[in-house]
Amino acid sequence: MRILHTSDWHAGKTLYKQDRLPDLQHALQQILDLIEQQKIDLLVVAGDLYDSFHPSARAMAVLNQFFLDLHRRQVPALIIAGNHDSAHLWQSMREILALASVRVFDRIQRQAHWVTQVGDQSICLTALPYPSERQLVRLAPALGTGAENLAQQRQRYADKVAALLDMLTRERPPADHHLLCAHLMLSGAEPTHSERSLSLADTFAVQPQHLPEHFDYIALGHIHKCQQVKGAAAPAWYSGTPYQIDFSEQGMSKSVQIIDFAAGKRPQISQHTLELSHPLQLIQCHEDLIPENRASWAEMPGYLKLRIQVDAPRKSLADSLREALGPRLLQVEFITPRQQEQRPRWQDLRLDDPISVYRAYCEAQNLPLNRDLQQTFEQLLERSQNQQQSD
Repeated sequence: MRILHTSDWHAGKTLYKQDRLPDLQHALQQILDLIEQQKIDLLVVAGDLYDSFHPSARAMAVLNQFFLDLHRRQVPALIIAGNHDSAHLWQSMREILALASVRVFDRIQRQAHWVTQVGDQSICLTALPYPSERQLVRLAPALGTGAENLAQQRQRYADKVAALLDMLTRERPPADHHLLCAHLMLSGAEPTHSERSLSLADTFAVQPQHLPEHFDYIALGHIHKCQQVKGAAAPAWYSGTPYQIDFSEQGMSKSVQIIDFAAGKRPQISQHTLELSHPLQLIQCHEDLIPENRASWAEMPGYLKLRIQVDAPRKSLADSLREALGPRLLQVEFITPRQQEQRPRWQDLRLDDPISVYRAYCEAQNLPLNRDLQQTFEQLLERSQNQQQSD
């Protein structure tokens, strides 16, 4: 029995207004080719198939066509909802997709198991769609210090996810092989910063030791870099995205996992690298070096982002770069000496202090701090806290 594991397609993704759907289509065609060449028996997609709760008609058409092509090859599929997906959307499509042999788990449920037969072997697929912190934990108003409250939130979330995993493990039906498909953030996993930042905070992370050992393979989604989870009792892998999502992933290869199951043997796991349609190139340069490098930039494949160190931003410089490099140049970012002294773009944030998160976002995006919006936000936050206390 041979299974292909992929995740985090993010259909409908745009990057600086550039539609990334062609990049996903290029990756999906390679996945279909691999399914034929490697004689795959089953496809597992571990969440975040769409980039937003309200995907475009074009994004939905691309995914629907993929599953139709998969059905023509007589390969069934399991998909689960991630934190970017709309559970309501997947619920509305569940029965239609079942006609194409696609089994959908759109939300957490007690009987989240699917037993299917491949030749003389059976496999039980257990599904854990993204366990939203809003579903599992009602974040209490601040009691005591912020650090104490944050630690309580972290522990409550991790405990509830661990209890869910224990319940799913105990109640699974018998089969020759067992696979868990989950959309989770695990402590120690290495993100790429293209993931949604607040869902990666340690507040909502689960320890690898909480993953149950009684599975032959754990197919994970949520982290965009392919990697094995350290400290898990069973083989647990993030497959990563099938194409580069943003410029934090420049230079990163993309792949899918193929898992071979055989009776009485440990599963054999292999990675298959995917070709990138438009590799992402982040170039950092001082403005004095632009003339000698501009020609080589024009020959680079894929999409470009320039981060130029300047004494002061100049619109004319950005316009001349866009004219020279064409539509492949998606963004020009000017860094002044003052901005270079500011804290790094990626940093640990205290989630019990939303105002600090907002300020950090503005600084990271080189945006002026909107005082009126900040004041409105503070008023809404105070009203929400008062409402929680009265409840």
